[in-house]
Amino acid sequence: MAYNVRLFGYQGIIQVNQRMVKQYNSDSVFLNEEPCLWSQVISVSGVAAGSTVVNLNPDPTTIVCVEVPDNQQIRYEVQPQGPMATNARTAGNGSRRASGFFNLAWNPGYTISLIDAAGLP
Repeated sequence: MAYNVRLFGYQGIIQVNQRMVKQYNSDSVFLNEEPCLWSQVISVSGVAAGSTVVNLNPDPTTIVCVEVPDNQQIRYEVQPQGPMATNARTAGNGSRRASGFFNLAWNPGYTISLIDAAGLP
């Protein structure tokens, strides 16, 4: 059964401004810099599927947030030179497993390969 995985590309993170601090505080909170630069929806099933290269010029994306539907798991491979590179890895049984919501470091030209983990041993 196919389901949709969502990708959100962000330029980076920003520090939350602390107002009215009454004492020394060395903690910081960082959030994704909104709005996101781009988003993609990928239909995932038992056959590896992949994202496309985002055509932003220049592409300032440094973080991609991946959102996997509840009660689903994927296996994934990040492809730094895209899916057609000689060293590109396609998601399969030997790939990392993920679920829920997670972040990945990203650079221009990157793509990701995804597959439903349920059909893999």
